[in-house]
Amino acid sequence: MDPFELLTLRTADADRGADDWALRGVEAVEAAWWHDLTGTTDELRTARWRQVVLGTTGPHHSVAVLAVAPHASTPEDVLGFAWVRLFDASNTDAAEVDLVVHPDHRRRGVGAALWDAALDVVRGEGRHVVQAWSVHRPPSSDTPAGTATVTPASGAGELAADDPEVRFAAARGATLAQVERRSTLEVPSAGLLDGLDAAARPHADGYVLHGWRGPDVPESRLHDVGALETRMSTDAPQGGLTIEQDVWDADRVRAWIDRLARSGEDVLLAAAEHVASGRLVAYTVLVVAQDGSVRWATQDATIVDPDHRGHRLGMLVKVANLRALRADRPAVERVVTWNADENEHMLAINVALGFRVTALGGGWELRLA
Repeated sequence: MDPFELLTLRTADADRGADDWALRGVEAVEAAWWHDLTGTTDELRTARWRQVVLGTTGPHHSVAVLAVAPHASTPEDVLGFAWVRLFDASNTDAAEVDLVVHPDHRRRGVGAALWDAALDVVRGEGRHVVQAWSVHRPPSSDTPAGTATVTPASGAGELAADDPEVRFAAARGATLAQVERRSTLEVPSAGLLDGLDAAARPHADGYVLHGWRGPDVPESRLHDVGALETRMSTDAPQGGLTIEQDVWDADRVRAWIDRLARSGEDVLLAAAEHVASGRLVAYTVLVVAQDGSVRWATQDATIVDPDHRGHRLGMLVKVANLRALRADRPAVERVVTWNADENEHMLAINVALGFRVTALGGGWELRLA
């Protein structure tokens, strides 16, 4: 086993800057990890993004633990990392851990050491619930029939029991609480979007659509966006994960948009207004890099107020935002999103748009004594 040391970065270490070797090393490790899993670096978090998040306090704060070669001083010296997100406004007994090891340094004790160090961070912060996500290649036609699987408590979705990440989590006492699908969409043609819009419009009398880039969202609309985000925190299927309501107000929405801008990302937001009440009752978000050369975007939250479902507003806001993406970011070729395997309605919308499964995610939970 090659020797390595552990380096912990906390909020004050954001002053190291995005050009610091450690944060650039985290980016390089994650890039290699995504490419090994999916053949792309879609969803890669840049060193700039990590630096901004590390320096953020408020609804949550982060601690990073890096496995590095002895006397590390270059990005290539970073072998893996555990990124610990600690919630401060809600779910204050919980922490999320992202554990990533460079493909060239697996099976050498790096992941185990990082996991143990991450749990030390969680305990030190007085938290007792650890949540972590594993990422897996989807089953293929070569997958043998009768392969043993693990199913979450929700009963939706499954992961191969002999997958190394499944074995790693299970061996440490974590329980599989949810399975998600990672889906990728080649940006649809204008003709397909026109057809989907035309089919949905007759069901949406009494609603009008709006679209904004993040900085342009009117102050008068931030409260409605916050109310929808708050509902999203509990309405989205959670499987067996322990999640409390996460309250958003107008100030938090604006701070989120501003933080993304500092990290090099823009928000495209499409919303449906209920004309009679003047409220936004549905919305969806695409997050896209400010760098016009980036070829992918992230489909983030989509939510429809339960009192206004049945009007195809989910489809309409997604179509509207994809049209905005085509116009505002013509270089973007793909959109990536994640959905709970039990979220049948949203998955049906995504299938109609053309999304295809490109990975699976396992949501794991561990309770600490």
